[in-house]
Amino acid sequence: MEVLFQFGVVGLALFLGTMAVAAWTLYRNLQRSPVAALWLTLLAGIAVVMLVELHTFVGTPGLVWMWVWLPLGGALQVSREARCLER
Repeated sequence: MEVLFQFGVVGLALFLGTMAVAAWTLYRNLQRSPVAALWLTLLAGIAVVMLVELHTFVGTPGLVWMWVWLPLGGALQVSREARCLER
């Protein structure tokens, strides 16, 4: 709700889309990368926490930002590893 309040429908759609793409990337690479399961569980836990406990998403870029961007960075790393293995 906070993302919707701060950024509107477009911001919420972009945020949810980013989370969905990261979750799908991690899910696809569960067999290839041993850390994909870690990042996927962290991303799922963060999504639940953000539903019930998030306030001032932009105003305090501390722990909440780490909770969001760390698993997204992990998803990026897993996808790059998968592309390197395919070559």
